[in-house]
Amino acid sequence: MSTGGRPVYTKVRYNGRDWPGLESRRTNDGRTVYTQRVQIDKRRKRHPLAATTPADAVRERRKLLASLDAGAPLVVRSDPSLREVRDQWEPWARAPGSPYRPRTVDLYVHVLDHHAFRILGAETKAANVRAADLRRLIDKLNAEKRSGSYVHNIVTALSALLRFAVRRGIIESNPTRLLERGDRPSAKRRREPRYLDRREIDRLLAKLSTEWRPLAAVLAFGALRVSEALALTWADVDFNAGVLTLANAATKTESSKRPVPMTGDLAAELRAHRSRQPLMRRKPDALVFQTANGTPHDRHNVARAIRAAGTAAKLNPPGVKKVAPHDLRHSCAGLLLAAGVAPTKVSAILRHADSRITLAIYGGLVESQRAELRADLEAALR
Repeated sequence: MSTGGRPVYTKVRYNGRDWPGLESRRTNDGRTVYTQRVQIDKRRKRHPLAATTPADAVRERRKLLASLDAGAPLVVRSDPSLREVRDQWEPWARAPGSPYRPRTVDLYVHVLDHHAFRILGAETKAANVRAADLRRLIDKLNAEKRSGSYVHNIVTALSALLRFAVRRGIIESNPTRLLERGDRPSAKRRREPRYLDRREIDRLLAKLSTEWRPLAAVLAFGALRVSEALALTWADVDFNAGVLTLANAATKTESSKRPVPMTGDLAAELRAHRSRQPLMRRKPDALVFQTANGTPHDRHNVARAIRAAGTAAKLNPPGVKKVAPHDLRHSCAGLLLAAGVAPTKVSAILRHADSRITLAIYGGLVESQRAELRADLEAALR
């Protein structure tokens, strides 16, 4: 387990006594791993053990320390599995001075456990992974219709793990470096986002049920990400100050934690939504958006509801990308920029760290604005 993005180690107590330097921690998948602090190059480091029980850990510790006392060099297991390499990499990646941010480590651990290991095999020896295996991984993920950026993240996480294995002497080279350029997934968008104008947003909202309409309004009028909206509690909604806070959301950056101003339309939607909730669901710690059973909504259900409403509102003609939840955030940004709002202000509303990000990613045009481009050119080139 981890606290604040860093793993929590506890001293191992066995047979009624503590064993100096012997520690354990829980991994994200519920296993207990053991480490022994040892002196290497005048520095104290945690050496991973193969033990799975306190008794085995104590026995392995005794052998390890006896070997070191006899002058034997410290040798990392020469044939660890991908899972074992991950168990060595994660504490290193979370340690102070690591090149990785805690959220990056969280992402890498998630995609390794749920995707890379699922396809390659968690118990596969790291030394046995070849470029052909990575191509098979990519082909499988593409067949599952994972986005290019998501596949890119998975391969990047695996490359970081194998690069670590090279530095530790576990493998000779990183097989991801043998992938051809065409093999590597692209992080670029496969399709451009949709930009809706205000009338189209209203048409979309009109086709949504009272369960989904206020959530879509938060995306469109507050420019929140789906994950941020689903994490909102009523304590985060300040009707008096007219702002939303994101205290409970897993935001992308520190800038993303800035308060979000509420428009009158958004406040009205949320007030109406709250009035429909039972008293138990109006408590400060209650989720703003939850199922009938009181559990958080699944983001895939949000996407399905918005796509269906887009079709009902005739916003999804054949050959056009169907409206998706994140398109509402894009639309909010596009409408603000089209209205002449300064990019720095738009960046503040979207909670970006840099206004250049806003212009580069969210500077698209709604369809009604494209018709104005010719008139703009005519006026500018006279």
